[in-house]
Amino acid sequence: MDVATPRVLALSFAIAAAVGVGAGVAYGLFSAVSVPYGIATGLFIVGIGALALGLLGATEPAGGWSSRRRRPPGGRRSVAARMAGDVGTVERVSSLGLAVWGVAVGGGLIVGSFVLFALVR
Repeated sequence: MDVATPRVLALSFAIAAAVGVGAGVAYGLFSAVSVPYGIATGLFIVGIGALALGLLGATEPAGGWSSRRRRPPGGRRSVAARMAGDVGTVERVSSLGLAVWGVAVGGGLIVGSFVLFALVR
């Protein structure tokens, strides 16, 4: 499964943006900040999470992070790799694909939150 295809990137971005907006609206309604500021905050937090998830999954060694429980080469076991596909297709998730996904989805949400922060100001 290639996570760097335009369809997967667009779907991931839309889902992450919806989660960020939902969390931001809740934050804006239940705190002393305005709703647009809360939405910008939600987008920023979800964007940082997506960026970290993609980049950590891309830099994971082939045997995994744990030195005690080594997996066979090619058997990625990070959260990002497991979330990217079914159990049988996890081995085909490339590091470059995860890096592109993290930068496109996470970076896009972060840039969107910065634009919204500038507009709210």
